[in-house]
Amino acid sequence: MINKTFNKTFNKTLILLVLMLVCFPSNSFATKKKAKKSYSKNIQITKVHYKTKHIAKLRHFVPVNGVLFQTLKGDILLEQNSQQYFNPASVMKIATSFIALEKLGYDYRFNTNIYTNGKIDQEGSLNGDLIIVGSGDPAMFSENVFFMVDNLSHLGVKKVTGDLLVTTPFYLNFDSPQHSILEIKSIFNGRHWTKPLQEAWTRYTQEQNKPDATFSGVEIEGQARAISLEDLPTEKQLLLTHQSRALSDILKIQNDYSSNFMAEAIGRQVGGPRAIESFLVEKVGINADDVKVVSASGLGENRITPSAALKLLRRFYESVNRNGKRLDELLPAAGVDEGTLDERFTEELRGSVVAKTGTLMRQHASALVGVAYTKEKGPIFFVLLDKDEVIHARRHQDQLVTDMIYQYGGPSPTRSIINGFETRPKVIITQSIPFVERPRKP
Repeated sequence: MINKTFNKTFNKTLILLVLMLVCFPSNSFATKKKAKKSYSKNIQITKVHYKTKHIAKLRHFVPVNGVLFQTLKGDILLEQNSQQYFNPASVMKIATSFIALEKLGYDYRFNTNIYTNGKIDQEGSLNGDLIIVGSGDPAMFSENVFFMVDNLSHLGVKKVTGDLLVTTPFYLNFDSPQHSILEIKSIFNGRHWTKPLQEAWTRYTQEQNKPDATFSGVEIEGQARAISLEDLPTEKQLLLTHQSRALSDILKIQNDYSSNFMAEAIGRQVGGPRAIESFLVEKVGINADDVKVVSASGLGENRITPSAALKLLRRFYESVNRNGKRLDELLPAAGVDEGTLDERFTEELRGSVVAKTGTLMRQHASALVGVAYTKEKGPIFFVLLDKDEVIHARRHQDQLVTDMIYQYGGPSPTRSIINGFETRPKVIITQSIPFVERPRKP
């Protein structure tokens, strides 16, 4: 009886304590600070509560926050759990971008070559195969294929009597090589287009300043199939080369929208996760025990400490500057660029934060790593790696960065408008197709 009474009393007490915590949370970091506050690098941030119009979502675990703020001179402004492992999620794309730029170069372009092993007659029929040799261009879209078909039409090709042969890696519209090959044949033939293809054609004609243009197409009579480089016909002639945008522009797209597909494709181009991890250790100078790379995109169980992530960020920032670029030409400017940060740090803070996000819902991983531009301290590097419910983590991140900006004089935006890309895809026509006169009928 005594035990039952004790248990009831204990349970009531426990419930009361939980209700008090939910109904009367601490309001530290809950609202935007209008007055300046003094921060110590030894400050302990253990838990953050938020006042919202809705009932706060209860966590099923104690959140863990990795926090590190540092000035351009190297002074630590705020630090917590900087040596603990966290899942960086898509922040790993910074490492993938870094190694790609170092290995391939800012101006690197993916080439897609078109060959033939046949000849063309007076009626525009190419008697032979059309051969596409891909290079793993992660930014190959329907509009790029329209561009190639238009140039083939200029060479006089109206029909291909043979097959459409495609070597891999070849990707179209973020799809697998198998689906991409079937899709490219559909585009070439110009029949039974889906609504997305019709919309892509409209975009293409507008970009080319030819809104009233009609698609002539190139009919493929044979099959569309994948072949290996070893199976390429020995006798063939290069007709044209499609070149992608410069790598720096492709990485800007990848990072603004946090495209896993593009990051994985680029990661394969530079050697995969092992090559990326080796680069971080050998070139960036990160301790081998502080990082583990399992994917180029950030999917899966990657691991990094906040201090290692800060070293990566700083080395990347320095490299970008040495190559005559700004960080916001590779990563999104919050509140300005479309993508993962277009609705964060808006209004007065617009353009003052340049960063990469990371989110893995199931792993409760949320990250924000980048630079906050302030009036008094200039650029402040920050690493925020959280194990928490994403909604809470993002508010935590936004509040800390906002407070830090106002702590040091307010925002100093890098820019307030969307910049266009510096480069465009282009097609280089190598030579004309060999001409064969069709014999006259008697």
